[in-house]
Amino acid sequence: MPGHDADRGGAGVKLALYIFWLIFAVVAILSVLQVRRTLRRRAGAISGWPRVRATVIDNAPGWSSTIGGDTHSTRLFYPVYRFTGPDEAPHEGRSEVGTTAPAAIGSELDVAYNPLNPDQSFHQTALVRGTAVAASAIIGGILVLALVVIAWLPLPFGFEPASGRHVDLISMVFIVLPGMFLAVGLLLVLIGLLICVFRWFRVRNWVRTAGIVTGRGAPASQLDGTPGGRFFPEYHYLDAAGGAYTGRADVPTREEPIIGQRIEIAYDPADPRRSAIPVFFTARGLLGVALIVSFFGAAGVTMFTFVLFG
Repeated sequence: MPGHDADRGGAGVKLALYIFWLIFAVVAILSVLQVRRTLRRRAGAISGWPRVRATVIDNAPGWSSTIGGDTHSTRLFYPVYRFTGPDEAPHEGRSEVGTTAPAAIGSELDVAYNPLNPDQSFHQTALVRGTAVAASAIIGGILVLALVVIAWLPLPFGFEPASGRHVDLISMVFIVLPGMFLAVGLLLVLIGLLICVFRWFRVRNWVRTAGIVTGRGAPASQLDGTPGGRFFPEYHYLDAAGGAYTGRADVPTREEPIIGQRIEIAYDPADPRRSAIPVFFTARGLLGVALIVSFFGAAGVTMFTFVLFG
């Protein structure tokens, strides 16, 4: 029956939308949890740091960033400040809080600085501390709204059943093209997982020990006015025989390392000069791109298949 076929096709599309909503929800929740963990670790690390009043001397232009990327980036200004450290020498830093208007030159900010390295400091503001709460509220609202919209949509979605319809070449393009995206995305996922597996098997039997962060390891090209970016922490560690070594993480992180903080590292017992951060997901950038490409490919294939074949 045509009506029955239309309802079945609409139900299939709605099921696909529920699946995509679930994928988005999982990614969003994991992203929020990561933000909360990052802020908790930082709050614990800097809880005993000295606080000073710093003076704004400039504003670094930059762009906002979101969990989903920079598609809707906004022009922002990040205050650059200066304060006097315990050595009576001036030190400078940059706020992580961007505003749409430049901060007034000469105004003051509340800053906490690292007593082991006063060149590392963080702007202490309620906006930073409230980031996780705000992110949770926004993401939660989006998820609830999307779920309500999907549940409200009428079943046939207004299209006629395509059962028995001749599918021409142009129509097939709408399936083949997103199918190619899906295939490329899945291939990238496989490559990313293989990279993670090969590295993990290389370091999993190395000796674990504690390392002390000695440097943030941020490339100079990424210290261009926008806070964040990718950091490759530099660290110092001792092997079982008491030998001292230094290393640099081969896995980037967007969380700025705290100088003097203890982190877990692994070193090769056959050559203690070789070390690494013992984590599994090392190709996170590649996997992120792969999942996005796979998502849109799967969405396109699913939607056009139900529309064309009912």
